[in-house]
Amino acid sequence: MTPSSIIDNKIGIQLPEGVSLTLVPAGIAARTAAFIIDFLYRTLLFLAAALVLSQVGQAGEGILLVILFILNWCYYIFFEYRNGASPGKRKMNLKVVADNGLPAGFSAIVLRNLLRPVDMLPLGYALGLVSMVLSQNFKRLGDWAAGTMVVYQQQLQPLPTATGQALTQAPQPLASSEQAAVLDFWLRHGSLSEQRQQELAELLTSALDIETDNNVAYLCALGAYYAGEKA
Repeated sequence: MTPSSIIDNKIGIQLPEGVSLTLVPAGIAARTAAFIIDFLYRTLLFLAAALVLSQVGQAGEGILLVILFILNWCYYIFFEYRNGASPGKRKMNLKVVADNGLPAGFSAIVLRNLLRPVDMLPLGYALGLVSMVLSQNFKRLGDWAAGTMVVYQQQLQPLPTATGQALTQAPQPLASSEQAAVLDFWLRHGSLSEQRQQELAELLTSALDIETDNNVAYLCALGAYYAGEKA
């Protein structure tokens, strides 16, 4: 387990250009909520179209079938290729990306959605749910075939206010990925409960082979040091 993966199931990706990306795969609950939102949107669009086309007669029925086809097969492809996320995913702050963290291409978007009926077999996304449970990155079968995954969109985080408690020097050299994990903990610890802070701090200090009496305080001081805060 890498240090970056300790912070809420994050995965680190190194691009050929030397750029490091940190991604958080979206779990079953968030993706289910996004699917329900999209289902409601598609249902409302279909009902609105049906209400209008009911006044046209048989021609309206034919047009309505075309609209149903588009909502079932083109809805996700259009929005995921255009914005990386369907309206439901945007509501849940999710995004479809390639396995390397870059935007997914058109062919990948089409493939992951063409295989959606397979994920739905035999009933209620059963195969897709099993695949997500068994996958570290919560990938359904369509994601495996297309080389994609659904992740949380990155949010800009303000730096914590200066505490004046930064270390004067790092006790031991840490790799860039290890420093990033410490910084990530320092940036996010204020939004976590004390129990979660302690849990993550113990995991992180153990992975970094650091011994200290107060894991949370020490990692915060070390994070402030790496952020350039003066003691």
